[in-house]
Amino acid sequence: MAGAACQMKFAFFATILVSWLWAHWYAWRRTSSVFGLGRVARLAMAGFLGLLSVAWPLARFMQRFGDGAPVQVFQDAGSLWMGFFCVLMLVFVAVDVVILLPAWIAVRRRRMATGLQRFVRKAAFVVAAGCAVVVSGVAMANAGGPIVVTRQELSFPDLPESLDGFSLLFLSDVHMGGLVGTDDLDRIETAVRSVRFDRIMFVGDLTDQENGGDGSAFRRMAGWARLGDGGPAIAVSGNHDRYTGGDSVLGLMSKSGMTVLRQDHVCVSPALCFAGVDDPSLLGPGVRSDVALISAVAGVPRDAFTILLSHQPIRADLAASLGVDLMLSGHTHHGQFPPAVFFTPLFYPYWAGLYHIHDMYLYVTAGAGFWGPPLRLGSRAEVVNIILKKAVATTD
Repeated sequence: MAGAACQMKFAFFATILVSWLWAHWYAWRRTSSVFGLGRVARLAMAGFLGLLSVAWPLARFMQRFGDGAPVQVFQDAGSLWMGFFCVLMLVFVAVDVVILLPAWIAVRRRRMATGLQRFVRKAAFVVAAGCAVVVSGVAMANAGGPIVVTRQELSFPDLPESLDGFSLLFLSDVHMGGLVGTDDLDRIETAVRSVRFDRIMFVGDLTDQENGGDGSAFRRMAGWARLGDGGPAIAVSGNHDRYTGGDSVLGLMSKSGMTVLRQDHVCVSPALCFAGVDDPSLLGPGVRSDVALISAVAGVPRDAFTILLSHQPIRADLAASLGVDLMLSGHTHHGQFPPAVFFTPLFYPYWAGLYHIHDMYLYVTAGAGFWGPPLRLGSRAEVVNIILKKAVATTD
């Protein structure tokens, strides 16, 4: 099973890599053809596009040996290019279907001159590039704008009386490091401070810094718990916490004052228990995510209200069958920007917002930060405030 999973991952990433490189070749060929570039210009453009295509992964590799100005330049350029180029290719597809295909058909039917078709191709290219710049600018402004506070009031018929009106605040996917800096933490903290909450939770992918950096971001986030009325922040791991150091990152989170749950639970009162699982990437060899979930909730009192923290929104039906009342997840970013927004639902049936699964609610947050390109299109960065309410019995 593990070998098959590795093969699937390799095939997936190989497909992404080939598609990414092919898209750059297509952009190079299309530009050269439309504008009739000479040999020197074509070579210069090929080198430029080739460098941009590998700038971001190259910067991530270089970070392992240092984080100086050249690395930052490559990372910034690569991140911005990644987002802009994805938008550009989508606009190209739209222009091909709406403008170039009808022009080609018109030429074939002798209703348009070849010279006019060449002009249309140039004009369409300029329009597509301009639209991509505008859309990318809007998406960048959206990603750098105020963090939304999403409020949800959820009713549960068996909610203990002591939890009626209990206020939860949770967030995920800060991705501190790279293009996410202290100014982004300032924006998130502004949103956190606007909420009255009893308990705060972090649901993975808090950092993209190697080994969690110096831990200052964790200490700052852990300190937000003091803004609430309850105890310390509760957290679980995400896949990026694994990529940047794994156990060392989680150890730093624990030292910051967070209660990090790893296939276990903590009951903060007889009425309320929090359970948490590692991201599947952090589970040991042969440990399945369903087994980790079962271990996390094992021993939770049956009468306690149970909240499950799971970075990825998976095994939700199993969680509901095990008596979990509320499941909180992130990871998907609600797609963040095209084309990921179209593909994400294919991998995660529960990928954006609130779901009611049997007797359990699941909320999948868009995340408080961003990953890679500083773009958000079709979603907003958020922190989520959930108010627990006891359902009022109705009489016929």
